Amino acid sequence: MSASVASLGDAFSTVRANPRFTALTGIVLLVTIIGASILSIIPLIGQIASNAIIGVVGGGIIAAIAAGTERHATGSVSADDFTTQLSSYATTLLGTYLLAAAAYLALTIIGVVAVFGAALAGTTGGLLGQTGTTTLPAIGAGAGITFVLFPIAVLLVAIPLQFLNVAVVIDDQSITGAFGEAMSTVINNPLSVIGYSLIRGIFMITSVLLIIAIIAGAETVNETLALASAVILIPVIGSVAVTVFYAHHTHYYRRLSHN
Repeated sequence: MSASVASLGDAFSTVRANPRFTALTGIVLLVTIIGASILSIIPLIGQIASNAIIGVVGGGIIAAIAAGTERHATGSVSADDFTTQLSSYATTLLGTYLLAAAAYLALTIIGVVAVFGAALAGTTGGLLGQTGTTTLPAIGAGAGITFVLFPIAVLLVAIPLQFLNVAVVIDDQSITGAFGEAMSTVINNPLSVIGYSLIRGIFMITSVLLIIAIIAGAETVNETLALASAVILIPVIGSVAVTVFYAHHTHYYRRLSHN
């Protein structure tokens, strides 16, 4: 876990050294999320495209951080780094996003099939006269097993897939090569990756709770102060938190890949 903690320190150093890029990250993501939200109104295709856009833009931010901090965590990261790196890796990042989406879709289908398979087996058993087996308990058993195993399966898939974007922009991997590098990262560093994933999740949850707590505290004074706090703090804390999130991801993977 030392690599995940050390890389978190590097991430904060990157943010402190690049306040303009931190602000740019917040603005770019805000515009991207608004555009993606509008696009997601279109059934299915719009939803897939909106998530893909957010994923590609996030990968571009990571690529910019990787380029600007190649020699040191406090290196300069600029808007030019973002546009240049995004144009270089956009196609591959889109491909890795679609690969990840396909993996999650396959996992969901398997889960649904498992539930109905268990229900079908129970129904068949009941028709054949096997005692103690009815359709409803079988459905319940199938659903129960799926609810237990599905989150575990999602984690097993999500943990390596989170490294696809950094494998592309740091190791300059292709879509399939990025998948191989992501799997190798997890296999070679299982405990470190688990610790990193926990720290990453805790950091984002803490950031959200901090904003909520500040606004709730301001609301006890008056609604105007609460509104002002929301308008000011959400963009500021959000920009810092998201940039730290991406920088942490960049520095952690770089430490593991020794690039």
